[in-house]
Amino acid sequence: MFLRFFFICFSLLYSQFDWDNNGVPVRQGIHIEWQRTGDNGNNGEMIFAWSDTRSGGRDIYAKKIDSNGNDLWSSEGVPIVVAEGRQEDPILVSDDNGGAFVIWVDYRDEPESGDIYAQHINSNGEISWGIEGVGLTTVQGKQVSPNMCKDGLGGAFVIWNDKSSSILGYTYGTHLTTNSNDIIEPGVGVPLITSDSEHAGVSIEVASEGSAIMVWADDKNLDDSDLDVYGQRIVYSEIDNVLSTDWNSPSDGGIVISNSLGVQQYAKVTYYNEESSIIVWEDRRNNPNAGDVYGQFITMDGVLYNDEGIIICDDPAPQIKPRVKASPNGAHVVWEDKRNNVSDIYAQFLTLENGVEWSDGGLSVCSAVGAQDQPRLTTDPYGGAYYVWMDERYNSFPETEIFIQHFDVEGNASFVNDGLSVSSAPQYQFNPLVRSDGNNGALVVWGDMRSGSIGLYAQHLLSSTQSVSFEENGREFYFGIDGNGLGAKSLYLGDDQNLLYWEDRRLGVIADLTYGQRIYSGWEDIQEPNGLKLSNNSYQTNPLVEKLGENLFLGFGQALGDVNIFYQLLDNDLNILGDSNGASVYESPTPQSNFSLHYASDGYLYLAFSDARNFIDKDIYIQKYSEEGNAQFSDVLIVENFLADDNINFITELDESELLVGFDTGSFQGTRSYVVLVNSDGNLEDSWLDGGDI
Repeated sequence: MFLRFFFICFSLLYSQFDWDNNGVPVRQGIHIEWQRTGDNGNNGEMIFAWSDTRSGGRDIYAKKIDSNGNDLWSSEGVPIVVAEGRQEDPILVSDDNGGAFVIWVDYRDEPESGDIYAQHINSNGEISWGIEGVGLTTVQGKQVSPNMCKDGLGGAFVIWNDKSSSILGYTYGTHLTTNSNDIIEPGVGVPLITSDSEHAGVSIEVASEGSAIMVWADDKNLDDSDLDVYGQRIVYSEIDNVLSTDWNSPSDGGIVISNSLGVQQYAKVTYYNEESSIIVWEDRRNNPNAGDVYGQFITMDGVLYNDEGIIICDDPAPQIKPRVKASPNGAHVVWEDKRNNVSDIYAQFLTLENGVEWSDGGLSVCSAVGAQDQPRLTTDPYGGAYYVWMDERYNSFPETEIFIQHFDVEGNASFVNDGLSVSSAPQYQFNPLVRSDGNNGALVVWGDMRSGSIGLYAQHLLSSTQSVSFEENGREFYFGIDGNGLGAKSLYLGDDQNLLYWEDRRLGVIADLTYGQRIYSGWEDIQEPNGLKLSNNSYQTNPLVEKLGENLFLGFGQALGDVNIFYQLLDNDLNILGDSNGASVYESPTPQSNFSLHYASDGYLYLAFSDARNFIDKDIYIQKYSEEGNAQFSDVLIVENFLADDNINFITELDESELLVGFDTGSFQGTRSYVVLVNSDGNLEDSWLDGGDI
């Protein structure tokens, strides 16, 4: 006994798995998280980044494309960071030399809290700082809400909210160049706002060369109903590599931009020229329940041009979440507007000399039927702007499309009224991002679930010709299967081969499909993971597979409306035979629920199932199939109990000519388990009818 125990322990200690110790992925999935981050490259290029789970964990990837639709780096995306834990929520800005800086929230060391990391990628798609990136803040505790902007010198400013020493959090920051050794206070950062008040959601944008302006909503008045807009300028010194605040100390918490009565919130800032920046916000001084849009020009010395702010739109209806981008000729502001009782898109144009340039209340970018929201904008070299948004004019959420409009400096629309369709593909298109191509066009990138899983699509448009450059509804640049793989089952095929199969929701949570993979020695070196589709029927549930001679028999519930039992025939290489949507076991307007399969020694497959075709309760029927998938019975009822539901549990072979069928019968009196004996012709053995109660 002792020797036996010793050798068992020894064998377990030194045994090895044939495959990877943590298993080989059969259905891995590549869930894409599209956070709408991207910026210009050179000469009409666009760089964008996302996170996905192709390696199991969540990592960050980037692409660069041009206005001709070419992938300039890698068709699969360049890895920005691959590390343990989750890396997500990337933000990307251009380095003005064809490359980009990328930051993200990183959970490798603090799975619950997270840190902020960074990476640089050059114009050739080569990362500069190693595949794990560089930690900007790795102090213990939570660091959240990262943001970043260019510095006008080829570098970038990064900020974040550090909650390690304050419940509300202080704003810290650092500065990046293409040399990671220049990072200021690596792993810690520099305090920029340390006043004891709320200042989350800080917007930051480049100001004069080597500086940036931050704006935010602040409750220094200690009253949540009276939020005000504050701002701060930060300056980077190349000479001594120092980052500092300019208008007052971090503990003072910036200067007042607007402290009118009521709530001022959702502040955004952008570069106007080397002397001035422009700030916009949602303002409720006139109506506590409906916001207006206000703006303000500010100098590099913190001097406001208008103490009360500029009224951009004060229509009585709500205007929410304005955004602003400036061109050499002026600043474009866009917002969601409910003056037509549904969310529409409106815009206004401002100059430092004249203030509001277009009509009072702004111009309608889109007032089509349905809701339009999530607007984003970019300016062109001639003073105009492109606006993109999510649009529900054809269908309500989640059937959304992407539209675009272009206005010149005079407010003239370049595209058709209410915008030009960027993508009107089926299903859900979301989170569009737009950048000018530096000429007469723009590149748009968005997330797209037209297949049920998320893909990243892009389109190029020309304002001069009012036309799209790529395929209708956009060109796919990356795709990853989404959704869950559920309930894997295994079937031995012989010759040291197994079939693994499962319910798959890669086409959306409504549409379950059945996927499978033949498993044998070396399969993982021959075939990509994620399996093969075993039937094209769009609504499958509870799949069961059995051998049927040289073929395979897949049974499943067709789950559109009432469940009916369908079957699909496949060969041993998982090629679909016959109708790719399968065939019904019995066409019925009433539900069929659970079922069981058995491949018998007589060369036929038997299928027993529960069926409610009598509209009162569920009874049990049986069907028999040849190797070609042909049904042998017309309609065989084997169990019928009045006012009781009979639910099949199993069917198995007792000998070459007899099948044992197990089921439960449930009624108001309770539930009992039974078995009956059926011969190969579907006839019951009389001797079992009364003795089958187990």
